[in-house]
Amino acid sequence: MITRPIESGDWEEMHVLYADPGVWEHQPSGVFTSVDQTKALVEFFVSGWRDDGLSNWATFDDSGEFVGHGGARLLHDRVAWNIGYRVHRSHWHRGYGSRLARAGVEAAQQVDPDVPVTAKLLERNEASRRTAEAAGLQLVWRGRDLGNADESAVRLVYADRELDEATLRAHTHSFMR
Repeated sequence: MITRPIESGDWEEMHVLYADPGVWEHQPSGVFTSVDQTKALVEFFVSGWRDDGLSNWATFDDSGEFVGHGGARLLHDRVAWNIGYRVHRSHWHRGYGSRLARAGVEAAQQVDPDVPVTAKLLERNEASRRTAEAAGLQLVWRGRDLGNADESAVRLVYADRELDEATLRAHTHSFMR
């Protein structure tokens, strides 16, 4: 696995990934429908490297083929690092997500160990749950995913430590009302 910080020019490869309904199996409403969405996400990751010293890595297999991305990004409210990854379906079950999640946890704990490391995922996404647990995170919150078009969707928040109520509320504000 080859990684490097996401760069502005990565938007085309990222758009192919984010516009693919197959990688949104557990949240079909998440499919990107415009290049502008992808460019905004890429710039969000780029700004994380610039502003916080850590964000997501573009990830390639040993032949140089783009596999996806992952890492840790400081949430906009700066109360938690959030681990995330997205990998092309053709590369699923090869350990990319797990390696990216573990690397993200380790890097976040080194960059700012006082800030909790978290992962937000849908309960029905068993692979993401196993990945979060393999990265050393523990379940700290479970509740309805209010931002999801599927009203039965349940969101889980995992963390590397217990979260105080203020941090949990700030971290899950889009899921709790």
